[in-house]
Amino acid sequence: MTEKSNLYMPDRLLKLLPQILITIIIVNVVFLDFYLGAIRKTETPAESLVPVVQPTAIPIQATENCSSCQAIVEKEVAKQISLIPSPTLTKTPTPTLTFVNSPKVFYIPLVNTGSTVLTEWTDIPGSDFYFNLTDYSGAKSVQWEASLKSVNSPARAMVRLYDVTNKRGVDYSELQTQSITYALLQSSAITIWRGNNLYRVQLKADNGTQADLGAGRLKIIY
Repeated sequence: MTEKSNLYMPDRLLKLLPQILITIIIVNVVFLDFYLGAIRKTETPAESLVPVVQPTAIPIQATENCSSCQAIVEKEVAKQISLIPSPTLTKTPTPTLTFVNSPKVFYIPLVNTGSTVLTEWTDIPGSDFYFNLTDYSGAKSVQWEASLKSVNSPARAMVRLYDVTNKRGVDYSELQTQSITYALLQSSAITIWRGNNLYRVQLKADNGTQADLGAGRLKIIY
């Protein structure tokens, strides 16, 4: 009986061998896990072993490259701008101003009204005045203005200045009109003789038609 048991012993071991191996592996795994756990408790955490990385300054070469890029960009922009056609500007001409110095004018009222139907020169009452050109220093010329009308057109109404002192009609002072309404008439420069002379206004009608004087005055131009 004993001998038979010994014969079967290897077979039983063979059957149990896988279980034994599994048991040994489990024990080893448990042991290793325990051992490694003990080691982890004594070691410094991994986070504390990570080196602190200091920020690295930008290399000089990188800065130079950026400057080169900027220079290239600026050059290209300038090139593109130069290709844009410049607008054509029309220059507005500066106006040339011509200043006309208006002459200084001084008026001397002579007579307000008068009328005649005579065909020869007739004195207008109240029209006498004295005039001396030297009293108006700097005067360039003297003109004569009158407001005159003819009652019946086409008959003419005529008016002039008379130099009583020198007994003459004043040169270039004669004015005339055929207008049936008052017309403002102006002579060219009249001839004034030297001295303080007496002058008066005279009227004359054409064909006996009434001539009316509305006003008269001297015009002194400086």
